[in-house]
Amino acid sequence: MRKILCGTLVMMTLCVFQAFGSADVNHDGLVSREECYAARTKLAQKAGKEFDQKAAEAFFNATDTNGDGFLSQEELAKPVKTK
Repeated sequence: MRKILCGTLVMMTLCVFQAFGSADVNHDGLVSREECYAARTKLAQKAGKEFDQKAAEAFFNATDTNGDGFLSQEELAKPVKTK
């Protein structure tokens, strides 16, 4: 059970870093609001869904824990609670 949980956490961490790299278009080490929305738009399109602006705003605001207007890898790696 412990190995499975550890493996799952490693995979989740790798997914976060891969998603961060894809979203960080200008490679400045941060994901701006615009980069985040663009990445979420692409994900929605791939899933055959429409981009949900309110959900994207809620996600960004909840994830940007230091309020600087950018998402860091550390912020994206933390669990997020949105309303």
